[in-house]
Amino acid sequence: MDFDAKLPEIPSHWNNDRLHFFKYMPVSTAKIVLRNRTLRWSTSQVLNDPFDMRFQMAVNCNADALRSSVIDNLWQV
Repeated sequence: MDFDAKLPEIPSHWNNDRLHFFKYMPVSTAKIVLRNRTLRWSTSQVLNDPFDMRFQMAVNCNADALRSSVIDNLWQV
């Protein structure tokens, strides 16, 4: 297997042309992965970029006023 293999062509917006990617881990973890045939990933809470994963968007509004406005608009339709 050629671990340095590159894709023959890629879309212009892609930043990488590699065919293979690697998950680095200590030898002790690699032995567990090979023995159990499983992989693990970090949860979004421990990643260094909060925009890599879903996040809760806070919207500050008056829920009662919004509900009333939506109902009024629905009646008009």
